[in-house]
Amino acid sequence: MPVATLGSVMTGDADAATEPTVEQPGLDEPDLEQIDGISRDLAQVEEALVRLDEDTYGRCDVCRAEIGDEVLADHPTRSLCEAHLPAVGN
Repeated sequence: MPVATLGSVMTGDADAATEPTVEQPGLDEPDLEQIDGISRDLAQVEEALVRLDEDTYGRCDVCRAEIGDEVLADHPTRSLCEAHLPAVGN
């Protein structure tokens, strides 16, 4: 689709106004899987910030046990202790 440039409009250059644009590959279709992952990550960070405000950050949402600094260093948005994490693969 031809697009007029500022220079072609100001000078009245009709040929320059009909030059085709170059499309960048890969920008037309968003990666919905990646967007979903980013949205989940953002939601987890926002939930962790709420826990910080409520002084419950670092404690399990179920039993209130301390999660531990080492675990939080690797997984800063974790809200469950090891005993209450969902089993993987079941």
